[in-house]
Amino acid sequence: MHSTTKSDKLEDLDDFLNTMVTLEQTLRTSHDWAIDRIHILSDKKDYDDAYAIQSEFSEWLNPDISDHDIFSLEYIGDSNENRSS
Repeated sequence: MHSTTKSDKLEDLDDFLNTMVTLEQTLRTSHDWAIDRIHILSDKKDYDDAYAIQSEFSEWLNPDISDHDIFSLEYIGDSNENRSS
């Protein structure tokens, strides 16, 4: 749908910014979970699982990588549809 009025454009911008905030929060939560889980597993001497998580999140955890390609999908179904399967 193409926005035509100034109000529509502002609403679209607001939706986009809210989506970005939510994405940033989700990424931060995922990053923090990975770090915490690695520490918990290491404390339990479960090094294989700790290593598996570190490997999965290695790009996010590498301080030498400053920029990441993140892809996010937006739900486009009807709002009345059951979104959980």
